[in-house]
Amino acid sequence: MLIKSFNKTTLFKKFYRLFFTFKKGRFFVNLTNFNKTKNYLFLSTGMFIQYFQYKKSIRKNKILKVLISKYLRKFFLILQLKYISLHFGSTPLMLQEIITNLTTPLIKPLKNPLTLKTIDEDQLSQFRFVFLYFFFQKSKNFGTFKLRRKGRVKRRIIRKLIKINNVLD
Repeated sequence: MLIKSFNKTTLFKKFYRLFFTFKKGRFFVNLTNFNKTKNYLFLSTGMFIQYFQYKKSIRKNKILKVLISKYLRKFFLILQLKYISLHFGSTPLMLQEIITNLTTPLIKPLKNPLTLKTIDEDQLSQFRFVFLYFFFQKSKNFGTFKLRRKGRVKRRIIRKLIKINNVLD
């Protein structure tokens, strides 16, 4: 019994959750463990403004979001995170660009600051990470979605239906 519980806890230590939040054109990233008890990384577009002449309008720019996704790729390679599930809060903007930048190999070799080894992704035997699940929360409905009518318009339609279908006894 003790061995089975030990294997489950060591197994879940390898899984991580990556949360993407899109609010008012801004972009936030959180990396947590599987149980959501520890937050390992938080990134926002405001953290990268100091490298772009301190303009507030650059926070909503596409280039900055692509830069964050490339930074995440390097972060995953350095820490060798293998199993990741992606969670998208609200409607994701530029989803295709973010995922392509997370999955494309780096052009130049990267020097790992922890082990001082170079990570070259041109070699086939190098480390890759796997996206287990994609979760979309609070996304827009693009199909037909009927809402209940309220107020004056609804009462006017009910009166017309009563007048048309009025039957004398």
